[in-house]
Amino acid sequence: MTESIAVPLPDGGFIDHVVLGVPDTHAAADELGERFGLRPNVSDVEGADYPTLSGGLGLGHESFFELFGPNPTYDGPPHFLRDLVAALPGPRLLTFMVRVSDLPAAIERLGESGVVATPALSEWERTNAASFRNAQFPDHALDPAVPRLIEWNERLGMDDRLIQGVTLRQLTVRTDDLDRVDKLHRLLGLDRAQEIRLEEGRPGISVTLDTPNGVVTI
Repeated sequence: MTESIAVPLPDGGFIDHVVLGVPDTHAAADELGERFGLRPNVSDVEGADYPTLSGGLGLGHESFFELFGPNPTYDGPPHFLRDLVAALPGPRLLTFMVRVSDLPAAIERLGESGVVATPALSEWERTNAASFRNAQFPDHALDPAVPRLIEWNERLGMDDRLIQGVTLRQLTVRTDDLDRVDKLHRLLGLDRAQEIRLEEGRPGISVTLDTPNGVVTI
């Protein structure tokens, strides 16, 4: 069997984090705080030159649930991701991130596989003392069934800063290209039924979480 590309987390899972796009990060944190029984942290605004504002809850084992919205103080040029989330009518699960240890090597293997077009690599980004780079599949840029890849350079206590107390029970992925997405997931190493369930249907993802208020599905 070919060695998987994804890096297992301490619990053996592979989902680094799940991204909930929101038009207002603080408002979404308040809403989810009531729904979950725990309010997500919202990071300090990075300044008027940073286009987005994130919040999150730790899911344990170095995994987290991220709120991703526009920075209301941003005064720079148009930014694709900021404009995307600012235009959302409400919270929407956008994607999930899978952790790798060597992103350029992972991209090379994926490009050689023939399953997808070669992913596009980002530069190192820094936010709240953590730094990372990620990659997306250009032919599936907005397909929630196809994860983005992330490589961490520094986490610097990020997991300690996130409020813990919510855990991921299951991520359900729906796709109208089941065979291709299944091949990609298996190539990445995501064929763990207890963590990710793959279904045929209109593209989208949902998460089932154990929270202080009970089981919640988004």
